[in-house]
Amino acid sequence: MVERVVYVLGAGASYDAGGPLIKDFFAMDTDKNERVHFKYFIKDEKFLRLQAAYERWSNEVDAPNVEGFFQRVEYQSLMRERFETHLALESVKPETLYHYLVWYIAAYVRDSVADQGRPPAYYRSFARSLRQWGKRFSVLTFNYDLVLERAMISQLGGLDYKLGRIWGQKKHCRGVPLVKLHGSLNWLWCPKCKEIYVEDGPVAARYKRESCTARCGGMLQPLIIPPNAQKGEYLKMIGGLWRRAHSILLSADRIVVVGYSLPDIDTSAKQLLMDPVQHVKRFDVINSHPAALRAVEEKLRRKSDTPVATPFRDYVKALST
Repeated sequence: MVERVVYVLGAGASYDAGGPLIKDFFAMDTDKNERVHFKYFIKDEKFLRLQAAYERWSNEVDAPNVEGFFQRVEYQSLMRERFETHLALESVKPETLYHYLVWYIAAYVRDSVADQGRPPAYYRSFARSLRQWGKRFSVLTFNYDLVLERAMISQLGGLDYKLGRIWGQKKHCRGVPLVKLHGSLNWLWCPKCKEIYVEDGPVAARYKRESCTARCGGMLQPLIIPPNAQKGEYLKMIGGLWRRAHSILLSADRIVVVGYSLPDIDTSAKQLLMDPVQHVKRFDVINSHPAALRAVEEKLRRKSDTPVATPFRDYVKALST
């Protein structure tokens, strides 16, 4: 019988290629923030307002990070409360901050991966392993970057985003399934007609308004789903993608969670994984940090069949031997 293997990737799976972790956003790396600011935001006040609002909010909480900030922005949007900043006591609509924040995350991820240059060779080895021994593979990822896409296209010739009908590159519609549950740097969407556009490269290299080619009058935006509990209109638009991911997980013989800590704030991800993990034949957690490995086991209520903390690169090396 052919084994069906599903990989679930988190930020740790892209870390060696330069992908940032949650703690890296709004960190004290001023050089990185300035590069993102001047490269990707045409008007300086966009980043300055966002940074000022984050700094003010971070002084009011015990453990500030971008996930908690997203949650606060969403709450104030629900309550119709403006966000206070340190800029001359200025207040900003939460919807405006939400828009800036999506662009900031997209730009920061793109800049981080670009700084790394060519990703380590083991990413290409991992892509090749997806067809090795005739196994049936799928990949679910919460990452926005394009590191794995480029490896899969170079080694396998294509991939399948499982988006159904899309505007864009056909090489993203064939091959091993790659389901990006939080969106992607090369996805755009129209809030008006809900069309999704897939570009060849990252669209976060620019901050400009683009018209939807469906002639609906809408303006395209990056399809980046925030790492928060309430995904709102995004899940309405790509709920089918999450349902396909759930079906893929339920049909798996083995589920391998790589570099993902299952943050408490992302309740949708926990609900997606909980039932399939309980019933799958084999469950592996690949993480370089023992505490993170134990946390995933506790949250999903199942012990890993790979109980020793292992970096992703070492796991891939073992696949090739």
